[in-house]
Amino acid sequence: MTEMTSSGGTSLPQTNPRTFGQILERLIELLKTRFRLLVGIAAVPALTLLALYVLLIGAMFLIGAWPHPADKADPEKMLWAVFPAMLLGSLPVMAVYALFEAAGSYAATRADLGVEVTVLEAYRFAWQKVGRYVWLMVLRGLYVTLPVMAGGILVGGGALLFARMPHTGDGTAAAFFLFPLAALLYLGGFTYAVFMMLRLSLVFPACVCEGLTAGEAIQRSARLTRRAKGRIFLVALIVYAMSYLLEVAVLLVAAVLFGVSSLVGYALHLELASALGYLGIGLLAIVLAACFLLWISIVWAAYSTVFAVLYNDQRARIDGPPAAAPMGIGPA
Repeated sequence: MTEMTSSGGTSLPQTNPRTFGQILERLIELLKTRFRLLVGIAAVPALTLLALYVLLIGAMFLIGAWPHPADKADPEKMLWAVFPAMLLGSLPVMAVYALFEAAGSYAATRADLGVEVTVLEAYRFAWQKVGRYVWLMVLRGLYVTLPVMAGGILVGGGALLFARMPHTGDGTAAAFFLFPLAALLYLGGFTYAVFMMLRLSLVFPACVCEGLTAGEAIQRSARLTRRAKGRIFLVALIVYAMSYLLEVAVLLVAAVLFGVSSLVGYALHLELASALGYLGIGLLAIVLAACFLLWISIVWAAYSTVFAVLYNDQRARIDGPPAAAPMGIGPA
């Protein structure tokens, strides 16, 4: 790959359009050379999500839904604990994830051009326009999910209408019409959602790098992904396959740790209700939480980085190669 050198001697990657293989190579290279930066940025929303899980478990303990490790959980009490906790925790988690997408796009697009940044710098940049990025995430979600939800409401409304109609018999007629309709709507909704996710895959890099509003970023992503959705889909599919293999590895490690800890507890005749039992459960929970945190941080960092690389590539294809300095990145 052709390289150029900035005035400070930093080796910058080729900014001409890259091939499919070069994009994947660049992703792996950035994850290896900027691992602490990219995974460190992704660890912030992962920690927030982990804190939400702790909140859910704590809420279940507080109301007695899961009062003792040896007792059976109370499903009804668990529902009353989970939903309020999720409602309270979802809003800050969404805000933190929007900040992460902006910070990750900022760091990855600059790293792809050979510019050094820090985790703190990336989040400081994202914080300047936090409202814009939260709204962009909400708007993107609405574009992707609204037609799908509308289809679900249509099927549900049709089922309710058939149920209230007189002389519907045993429901065979309703099933005859609703099942094919539901299948078509599901297939159509899934296809639409994938298409829109590809169309909007570059909204955050565009918004961050070009100082665009949420609406302008959506339009810009649509232009950047035109005639490139197939390539973006294949790259994202490979990243998904890599993340799945990593998930399997983490689950295997968790299973081994759980099995070994169970055997040790059985050999030492430890009871769950004892002090040592509680200590062992706590240590195992900490180790499993660390594995979960590392796994989800790597996966989120990989997606954030690959879309940043794709953004740089598509911008080079459409607008021409940028200068050696970062491509118009800065607070707008």
